[in-house]
Amino acid sequence: MSIPEGICVDLETTLGGRVPDTVRPKGQKRLETRVLEIGATCWHKKVPDYQVLVNPLHGMRLKTPEDMFAALRDMHQRPDATIGFWSKVLARRANTLTPAMLNGMAPDIWERCTVKNKARDFLRWFNGEKGPVFKPEGEALAGLLQYTREHGETTWLAHNGRSFDFKILQGVAERNGLDIGRVQQVDTLHLFRKIDLKVQSYSQPKLYASLGLGVYNAHVAIDDARALAKICQHVSSKAPTKSTGPSVQKPV
Repeated sequence: MSIPEGICVDLETTLGGRVPDTVRPKGQKRLETRVLEIGATCWHKKVPDYQVLVNPLHGMRLKTPEDMFAALRDMHQRPDATIGFWSKVLARRANTLTPAMLNGMAPDIWERCTVKNKARDFLRWFNGEKGPVFKPEGEALAGLLQYTREHGETTWLAHNGRSFDFKILQGVAERNGLDIGRVQQVDTLHLFRKIDLKVQSYSQPKLYASLGLGVYNAHVAIDDARALAKICQHVSSKAPTKSTGPSVQKPV
């Protein structure tokens, strides 16, 4: 079984709370989840990566941490968990935060600050002070679609994409009037299980290590996408070559 050529995609997202059926119909799990980061890279040829930070609160007038908490709750997210994870993503993402953005604090120290203090910093950045560059979710997804087309690809690959990434991207598409239906979506978790890689766990970080690829910076979207690309390259390189059999000469 071969691995389809295409773009490896990964998302980091908000952490959701309870969602009533009036907001999320049955069978439509994760549509309300909001994206914090998109990372993408092509696994079978060398092209630049696509990586973008997303502000799920774009366009909202937020002045205080309490405003931010309330906005997240209105979106059916858990403010403390979301801000904590969002901060972790930024702090561990290469070349993203600097002490100048954090009032002189190192990113790893900032990550351990209170949720309220981190929320104040997010608000400073959202309101124009120097900080990471965030895009609205619709613009971020439109960029991913353009990236996919520019490199001549028609397929997205995501690990556990069927249950997570693809459903979330569908929600983003629906909220922003975009169409992702023409992109083929391949869940590599199910694909690798069918290939049967003879590993104990198909969790991406454990699979990466089991294949002898080492350890990577998991739960940062661009690093997860790059790691999935390396797994695809490794598995593809180990696949047996299909024999065409001996040539048979027709009688004259």
